[in-house]
Amino acid sequence: MMTHPLVVFLASAAVMSSGLVQADGPRDERTIAFPSKVAAREFQMAWVGVDGVTERAALSEYSAIARLPRGSGCLAGVSDQEFFLSYLEGGDDRESAVDLTPDTLHGALIRGFVTDDQGIPLRAEVAVTDAGMLFKDWEGPESEVCHKALETLGVLRTSTSQNGEFSLGPIMQGPLEISAFLQGHSSETVRLLVSEEYIGRIFEVSEIRLQPVATLIAWLDSSEMDRRGPLQVILDRHDLLEFEVNKQWIPAREGRLAADEPLEYTDLHPGNYRMRIVDDEISYKLEVELVPGTSEVTIVPRPVFIEGRVLDGNIGVEDAEVALLDYGTQTSAVTDSEGRYALTSW
Repeated sequence: MMTHPLVVFLASAAVMSSGLVQADGPRDERTIAFPSKVAAREFQMAWVGVDGVTERAALSEYSAIARLPRGSGCLAGVSDQEFFLSYLEGGDDRESAVDLTPDTLHGALIRGFVTDDQGIPLRAEVAVTDAGMLFKDWEGPESEVCHKALETLGVLRTSTSQNGEFSLGPIMQGPLEISAFLQGHSSETVRLLVSEEYIGRIFEVSEIRLQPVATLIAWLDSSEMDRRGPLQVILDRHDLLEFEVNKQWIPAREGRLAADEPLEYTDLHPGNYRMRIVDDEISYKLEVELVPGTSEVTIVPRPVFIEGRVLDGNIGVEDAEVALLDYGTQTSAVTDSEGRYALTSW
């Protein structure tokens, strides 16, 4: 049996419900025995098996035994002062002992705030997306399941409080990345280097600010068309300064839209936009105001029929070419013997 134990300092433990949460259905169990120094304190534990089973348990001074599946997995635990992590190989043994004898490895507690672009606190998710040296000597499924066990205990992932504050850790010395996420806002990543001077102390992170973003989902109603797409779409953004100076919109995104496949634009700055369909046969535009979050629009191209005559004095001109230009799309027709023409524009 191979074990990878790790003990580090934890400034505050995650609060979890006591008792073992058992997976549905029968299973083979084994008994896990802990040293007396562990049983003397309360530990909250998480088990993540390579088969995806996740369980939680509480270990108090009155119980130095836990029952877990006999498959391979990672067992993690936190108390108010310590943290342990041990990868257990699966096998036929019905009893296992967790070795927690190595020297204590102290870590840094990461603390900071998440706000919007105006400095207002946000209730966001915060996670360590790169734990640096934490698993540098671990390979394969060991790294994956032990990372998940840490997340289950709130060591590597947490939510901000009402005032936008978060705490993560302990984190070992080395480089790491912390990312903040909130629907309707851009995700932001902060890169840190936890130096030796912060080990056993609190590492204060500069304020993480999330910018509000918008998502636009466009649908095509082709009921008045003789085709279902796809159509080339250009999304323009209205910039006040650019429009004042050059009277132009700023191209922001492109894409293709079909009747059976919506077009989605993500991570847009809130504001005024214009959608343009630029096609060999169809020209269409629609203005929309985007706010933080998701907006949906339905594009319904409808034909416009234009008729007229080309005259030379009072006499119709035959075989004259008439063209209509609209946002780069050209529609043309040739006059008949009386100089008449008919155009269809979208």
